[in-house]
Amino acid sequence: MLDATSTARPVTYVNPAFAAYFGWREADAIGRPLATLLFRGEESGLHGLLAAPETRCRVKAWTKEGALRHVELALGAVRSADGKLTRWVLSFSDRSEVEQLRAELAELRSA
Repeated sequence: MLDATSTARPVTYVNPAFAAYFGWREADAIGRPLATLLFRGEESGLHGLLAAPETRCRVKAWTKEGALRHVELALGAVRSADGKLTRWVLSFSDRSEVEQLRAELAELRSA
């Protein structure tokens, strides 16, 4: 989850799957901008995604150790009772295997 009320969009919650997949412990991730954690500081790209709520897209993300992860990002807005945007909820689906197969297929086609 991200805080939508702050321009830095800091992380406010991560589940154990996030920590295991991306290598960021909850204590290390909370309070830090998601762009810094996963998108190598590409804040403009993240802000572009957040500008289109209810988004699903394929993105490249990096682990704490620098390993590339191909993921599908699903994004949803959470609003207060008065309609004010308060949080962004993000979920990640691993696409690494699909991307590997796609690369192998492209290699076979070019051979």
